[in-house]
Amino acid sequence: MFFMPAPPGCGKVDLEKHFLALAHGHSMNGGKYPILDGDLLLLERITANNADSITNTTIAIERYLLVARNPEYAVMKANEEFVTFA
Repeated sequence: MFFMPAPPGCGKVDLEKHFLALAHGHSMNGGKYPILDGDLLLLERITANNADSITNTTIAIERYLLVARNPEYAVMKANEEFVTFA
């Protein structure tokens, strides 16, 4: 993990809920405020405490795929039924 100062104008940054990520792809490169491939993004984790404040905002959703090394098994989308055990 590494830390870097937030750019001016970001507002109050809290290390417990904010994190940085690089944009990947071109699906958000249109509109009034495009996000371009390679842009550095300041993001906030959505938790039970702040989920009610996401109305009318842009959010990013992470989707996990389980990919087996054995080609006989199909790619599966992870969901809440999966439990980490090792």
